[in-house]
Amino acid sequence: MIPFKETIKIFLTIITLFVVIFSFDKCATIGTPTGGDKDTIPPEVVFANPEFYKVNFDAKRVNIGFNEYVQLKNLEKELIISPPFEKKPQVYLKGKGIYFEINREELIDSSTYTFNFGNAIADVNEGNPYTNFSYIFSTGPVIDSFGISGKVVSAFNLQPSKEPFWVMLYDNLEDSVPYKEKPVYVSRSMENGSYNIDHIKAGTYKLFALKEKNQNFLYDKEDEIIGFSDSLITIDSSFFQVKHFHDTLHIDSLNTDSLKKDETVFKIYGYHHNIFTFSEPDTDTLQYLDSWDLIDYRMFYLAFNNPLSDSFNVTLQYYPELTNWNIREFSKDKDSVNYWITDTMLLASDTLNIIVQYYKHDSLRIPVLTKDTLKFRMKRKAESQNRRGREKQEKEVRQIENLELKFNIRNNSNIEFYDKILINSVTPFQDFDTSRIEFVQIIDTLSYKKDFSIERDSILLNRLHFNFKIEESTKYKITFYDSAFSDIYGIINDTTYLSFSTKRIAQYGILNINMSGINEQIILQLLDTKEKVINEKILTNDDVVTFEYLSPSEYKLKVIFDENKNGKWDTGIYLKNLLPEKVQYFKNTINVRENWEHAENWDLLP
Repeated sequence: MIPFKETIKIFLTIITLFVVIFSFDKCATIGTPTGGDKDTIPPEVVFANPEFYKVNFDAKRVNIGFNEYVQLKNLEKELIISPPFEKKPQVYLKGKGIYFEINREELIDSSTYTFNFGNAIADVNEGNPYTNFSYIFSTGPVIDSFGISGKVVSAFNLQPSKEPFWVMLYDNLEDSVPYKEKPVYVSRSMENGSYNIDHIKAGTYKLFALKEKNQNFLYDKEDEIIGFSDSLITIDSSFFQVKHFHDTLHIDSLNTDSLKKDETVFKIYGYHHNIFTFSEPDTDTLQYLDSWDLIDYRMFYLAFNNPLSDSFNVTLQYYPELTNWNIREFSKDKDSVNYWITDTMLLASDTLNIIVQYYKHDSLRIPVLTKDTLKFRMKRKAESQNRRGREKQEKEVRQIENLELKFNIRNNSNIEFYDKILINSVTPFQDFDTSRIEFVQIIDTLSYKKDFSIERDSILLNRLHFNFKIEESTKYKITFYDSAFSDIYGIINDTTYLSFSTKRIAQYGILNINMSGINEQIILQLLDTKEKVINEKILTNDDVVTFEYLSPSEYKLKVIFDENKNGKWDTGIYLKNLLPEKVQYFKNTINVRENWEHAENWDLLP
């Protein structure tokens, strides 16, 4: 038997070992260390060689140091050099800094250069960007200190572009300069459309904004959007006021065109100019046939780059004496035309050869009567070998055997008071018989005949308009009995039904606009919040405009100043120094409520 003292000693030993083991286990436990707040401070510059705002700059290399390690992010896009270089210098990381080499042959004498890095420079740990970090120097004895700022917005809707624009100044005042030369100063618009160009030399300039894809600072026109000032920009001290500067700086307000080396540098934004951007119309007078195709064996189309003249004509190559072989359908702008083939001999042919005659301009821009020969292979599909293909072909055959009627509203739907009922077909309508059409108003279980009329569309040959006097809270039904319509091939429709209902007038609102300050023709447009045109009115004098039957929603009001009185908004043409037609929006969106009449006053005078 173990003595009591020995038992106590063993027990204490076990307890001591347990405590030691437990302590080691606690020490070995891996935990997540807790730190301080997240670093949100961007890098800070500690030196620059040559120094910032160096005058009489002649260095081959620039070194800039920071207080921490940095990274370069999206440098090719972010770095803007003004005046622009033919080739951007490569920027390299070295220690806690960056360096880049300058090709002195590209430097312009007595010019101030700005290297704006945008958000390209950021710290390594958290990626905090040094926003709009700039390195500035002058090849002359002074730092040019003028600046220009403004906004770049769409001329059509006054909204900034999601993609940035280049904003450019030229000291060459020739009209052709954006086509052949790079600008002397350049900047880029921000997400909200704002821009500014700093450190400009006093002088007279042309101002442009350009959205381009090839990044060559040239207006190549195709697929590019432009904006310009229709007057020259003269930049001198008479236009400028100092917006912010160092408190110890003493400035002669009459002589602020430049700063000496030992003065505190400040920015001046005295000249403000907004730029309205647009796409130019195709004003190339060199008329040409742009595209053509045979849609099916019954119709082909021809598309031109400009509206056609009266000299335009199409004849058959092998049957020139055949005249009544088609029906022509011009587009609204008369720059394209559909030819519906009606001659049975041609419809049965394997190929179709035509001669297109129109005036085309030669290299000296002299109009010359041109004849292009086109060959179409008449498209007839072989019988499909699968079930889905055969079903599709059978549907196409039924459409040929029967004139299928299509409508712009769904069957058994509710229509708005301002909706128009359109009747469409694949092929042009030849005739219609209103005696084969029944239009009724349904009240309970009884039907009452209602008056209606049908008229042809002014442009589309395969569209008709169904007109009637609309009433509220009413169910209607139209029955188009067989042979009510026929197309140019003699195909008639099967019996077709269309039912629809109207809402209560109390479900709509009314908007009255008291327009004043009108001294030229304007187009007043009512828009939804997505800029879709709901209604529009042309005005030449002050008037009260009423928009009825408006669904409860928010609406915008827009005015187009219709200078050429053609009833639509027109874009600009740079070489004619013609800006787009101006637009103006009402200050607020308007909330139209159900069964409510709302009134607003809009004075267009500034």
